[in-house]
Amino acid sequence: MKAVIPVLLTLLLVATTAPAKEVRSDSTRLVDQALGGATGIIGINMAAGSNNVQGNMHALILGDSQGPSPVAAVEQRAAVDGHGDRTRALDLIGGAALGGASGLIGVNQTAGSSNTQANLATIEIGGGAPVSLADLESARGQPARHGSSAGESSADVIQGQALANSSGLVQISQSAGSGNSIRNSIGVSLTTMEIY
Repeated sequence: MKAVIPVLLTLLLVATTAPAKEVRSDSTRLVDQALGGATGIIGINMAAGSNNVQGNMHALILGDSQGPSPVAAVEQRAAVDGHGDRTRALDLIGGAALGGASGLIGVNQTAGSSNTQANLATIEIGGGAPVSLADLESARGQPARHGSSAGESSADVIQGQALANSSGLVQISQSAGSGNSIRNSIGVSLTTMEIY
């Protein structure tokens, strides 16, 4: 008997900014022990700025499936017209925010504008065709740039102890600036698994 739990998610967002004249300061902060000791599937998307697209997608396949394995895939698009606000942006994960956390952890952190980020994980237990890197390569973010955002100042920070003693599969994407596309992809195939 097989159980197949495919997850295929397509996320499409196209955003533009209108002309503006003010200087904006954006920041996101995950600090102290906000998720310290958390277990399971943890997805964090932090964005300081505008027109950013982020996602954490997973596919879990159980049993003796036949044929190719499903793959978590994403199509992301972000657009900026180049006439947005001058921005100071900061993302911070600090303290022991994820200290001792365990499981499948995905963190997307961006400061800036028109960035796309995705953490993709496919885990297969018990048979079927293994997930190939070519399958994972097909999932990619595509930022569309229509000019530059002058006057931007942005930074992403994960402090030293923020992930101390974390375990499991940890994916982190950081992007400071504008028009960046980042994707972390991993495929794991196991023939058997024993849980104690």
